Amino acid sequence: MSSIEVTPINELPEQKRLDNFFNKSTKQTSRSWLIVHVLGKVITALRAYKMKQDNHDRYNKSFTYNESLVTKWIFIIAFGALISLVIGSQIIDWFGL
Repeated sequence: MSSIEVTPINELPEQKRLDNFFNKSTKQTSRSWLIVHVLGKVITALRAYKMKQDNHDRYNKSFTYNESLVTKWIFIIAFGALISLVIGSQIIDWFGL
């Protein structure tokens, strides 16, 4: 039994690291409304865009994320323009302009 060494869990490096990670307190600094609500939303949108881009490029090899995004929006804008032309011509016919 003398060959068995017992080490308390609190002395293990992994446990110390986890304790420091979960128990570490941080001091919150006050931020202005502009930084939190405007700049925070911009940074969040950029991070979401980058994550979507990375995930798309990881699984789809035919088009990059930017190419598929531009292609999607070109079709939406083109069909929107066609619909507005049709509706505009109908309105012109109704009013006899």
